[in-house]
Amino acid sequence: MQKVKIRSGLKEFADRRGLSIRQIAEEIGMAKSWESVRRFASNESTKYSRDILEKLISRYDCDLEELLIVEKVEQE
Repeated sequence: MQKVKIRSGLKEFADRRGLSIRQIAEEIGMAKSWESVRRFASNESTKYSRDILEKLISRYDCDLEELLIVEKVEQE
């Protein structure tokens, strides 16, 4: 069985658009709780908020695959 690792792609997503994580938080209506978005972007979260994902997808008309990256992990 292939092991996988899921990580946030939000930092790369923001970089491609020339936006900061704080700007993204403001644009999705999370300026007051932007720290949650920052933790999501920096992979400090082990659980991904459906609310944040829904807001990002709605605001930027993007795919989930742009925001969550699935990587295959080499097995030892």
